[in-house]
Amino acid sequence: MHRPHERILLSLVVTGLTAGCLRSARPATLAAAHADSAGTRVITIDRSLRETALGGPGSANHRAEFLFDIDSMEHPVSTAFLPEGGVAILDRVERTVSIVDPTGRVIRTLARQGDGPGELQVPAGIVALGDELFVLQSHPMNVLTRWASDGQAHAIVPSVRGDWNGWLWQRPDIGLEFPIQSSPEVWSRRLRAFTDTSLAVLVGGTEGDTAADAVVLQFGRDLRLLDTLATLPAVRFTTRQNNDRRGGERHYQDVWGVRPVWAAGVGRLALGRSDRAEVVVWGRDSSEAPTIVRWPAVEQAVTEKDREQLGEQIVAVTVASSPEAAANASKMSVEDRRAMLGQFLATFDFTPFRPELVALFIADSCLWLAGFDPADQPDGAAHEWVVVHLTDSSAVPRVVTFGSPRERVVAIGPKFAATIELEPDGFRRVRIYRTPVCSPS
Repeated sequence: MHRPHERILLSLVVTGLTAGCLRSARPATLAAAHADSAGTRVITIDRSLRETALGGPGSANHRAEFLFDIDSMEHPVSTAFLPEGGVAILDRVERTVSIVDPTGRVIRTLARQGDGPGELQVPAGIVALGDELFVLQSHPMNVLTRWASDGQAHAIVPSVRGDWNGWLWQRPDIGLEFPIQSSPEVWSRRLRAFTDTSLAVLVGGTEGDTAADAVVLQFGRDLRLLDTLATLPAVRFTTRQNNDRRGGERHYQDVWGVRPVWAAGVGRLALGRSDRAEVVVWGRDSSEAPTIVRWPAVEQAVTEKDREQLGEQIVAVTVASSPEAAANASKMSVEDRRAMLGQFLATFDFTPFRPELVALFIADSCLWLAGFDPADQPDGAAHEWVVVHLTDSSAVPRVVTFGSPRERVVAIGPKFAATIELEPDGFRRVRIYRTPVCSPS
């Protein structure tokens, strides 16, 4: 019998594709649910994620109910839902955690910039276990900090080897990660609640190490390392000389290149790849057979328009993510801005096809899946989600739409979801939604 993390690694090596054809836009339905000879439960959705992401008549079964928004943040990147309906919002620029009540009123602020207990330098993710908050700090600190309900920081885990960073835009080796590096998804996808008493944290290779695989680590509430839940193939770099020949070699990543996509929650770990039409869900108990969710695979060729739109978006987001960059950009001429765009485009290596899968969440025994939609944003982050119940075979998959195409979903819980809207002057608006109950009724 394989241990859970060993079986997970095997699932990433041996993964099949389910072929299918496009049909007219309609709500997702459960085409099949069966168990194979090994006891693995297979759920097949009869429409592709691409078809869902593109929207159209009848594409959404439900629209999430908007509750309130908070637009006074400097640069929010991650959120966590609190037991009594409030939300904690992590701000990367202010280095603070804002506690918001169920009506959207900011009632308390935690942390400040610094290197000591309860202080933050490069905050990269937040999660709640009951009434305690845990914040992930990124490279070069690479630590977890725990805040108790009284607002005191009680523990800091020793630094763990590896790069937990989504991306620092000031770095000279600006090779592009998926999606846009300074997008909220990059920061919020690093940290998830795994059980009521433990966290799952994604730890990548050290900076400049292009061979090290990533791992998903399980930490207890006391911030002690409990287990390695999964090993994920590294997102590979290529190395080449600078185009202008004046600098040294630089690292590059493919735009929309293959990367692992993962989620954790309620004692389950979901693993997929951006280029495959399949997600494997593993339970905490090693005796529990995995569940496989599949959908028809569809190839989407990358176009020259994709390249131009994404380049413009990269420039806009990079400028918006830094007050200093925004001030400098306001003084730039049209010619200089075009030259900057050209420099960005020169660093882009495009894969032939767009991703199949872009994001996953697990909440209340449901798996949430998002596909790629070039019509929403140039980086393809869709706001239409397919929701699949993992344990109830009578539950029909749903399609749930959040807000507008400008919003990025950064947290989904049993009752609520949070998005961050990309505005021209930065990431400023956090929106909170009530999600449909995950049940067949």
